[in-house]
Amino acid sequence: DAGYHFDEISWPDDMGYKGTTFFSPAMYRGIVKPFHKRAVEWAHNRGIYARLHSCGNIMTLVPDIVAIGMDALNPLEIKAGMDPLKLKKEYMLPDWKLLREITTLGLPGFIMAGTNCLVQVTCNATLKIYGGDMYIGIMTVINSVREIFGLPVNGLTSGAQPVISFNYGAKEYGRIRSGTSWAVLLSVVTSAVIAAMMLIFGRDITMLFISADSAELELAAGETAYRYLCIMSSCLPVLYLLHAYRSALQGMGNVLIPMLSGGMEL
Repeated sequence: DAGYHFDEISWPDDMGYKGTTFFSPAMYRGIVKPFHKRAVEWAHNRGIYARLHSCGNIMTLVPDIVAIGMDALNPLEIKAGMDPLKLKKEYMLPDWKLLREITTLGLPGFIMAGTNCLVQVTCNATLKIYGGDMYIGIMTVINSVREIFGLPVNGLTSGAQPVISFNYGAKEYGRIRSGTSWAVLLSVVTSAVIAAMMLIFGRDITMLFISADSAELELAAGETAYRYLCIMSSCLPVLYLLHAYRSALQGMGNVLIPMLSGGMEL
């Protein structure tokens, strides 16, 4: 009753083998079902799901298992005679509330990915008009370099999100403040280090991927790429701060501000 908030309880109770159950439905109702019902009620009273594992063909027991409010049953062993299609038709109805919550929580990430794609498409379309294929290639290289350098911060913020979510469920708000503060601090420090590395080594890295018909054109393309890297480096702290705060807010179930931050990135 104290500490972290768990998502479900799960236990194994194998009640069948290939073809049929170990015992009759009547015996299940008289002996086993009361204990299953008690476990389900215990879970639901605490706001979590109950999941039962049973191997074998237990098709004749499913109506009673559904009746006590069991949330999930696995593994639906087809080779033993279970019929998932029949069960889906009779019992498996979509939980629209849960689907809406999952979809809503995923929207900020979708908007962020869409924003990145939109920016790249817009840049490439513009470069095709004013720069040509070489500059489109430069943009591709620069974005690849940015993705590589950004992996540490992306890993940090993605890893912080479930931890913040667990503590939010446990109402450990002090841990959330502490974790968010550390995530923000590490994001700022890491972004500063990455920006410095891009400024110091960016010219050499980009030149590894650039070739042209003449040395002058190759040098000009390299300088253009390096200037773009410099501009990008100056924006990294703000960008990674957005990532850190977005992960923290999503971990606490807030999706509006993370969605707005996707617009800020654009």
